[in-house]
Amino acid sequence: MATDREIVLEQAIVALLSEAKDAGSDLAIIGEKAKIGIAGNKEYTWVSPDHKVGVRDAIDYLVGRIG
Repeated sequence: MATDREIVLEQAIVALLSEAKDAGSDLAIIGEKAKIGIAGNKEYTWVSPDHKVGVRDAIDYLVGRIG
């Protein structure tokens, strides 16, 4: 079961991505760039390597949800 924090974070991310899409952003491109950034340890990456697959899956889920 999701924690309150997880619910709040997912809602915030969905809202931000929805507004980015409405503003003309291509979420598929942003999602791919984010996955490459996580894999390449860009400055916004703090998860350990064993979490990176889960992050990639979460990005795909979120982009697909807004689609």
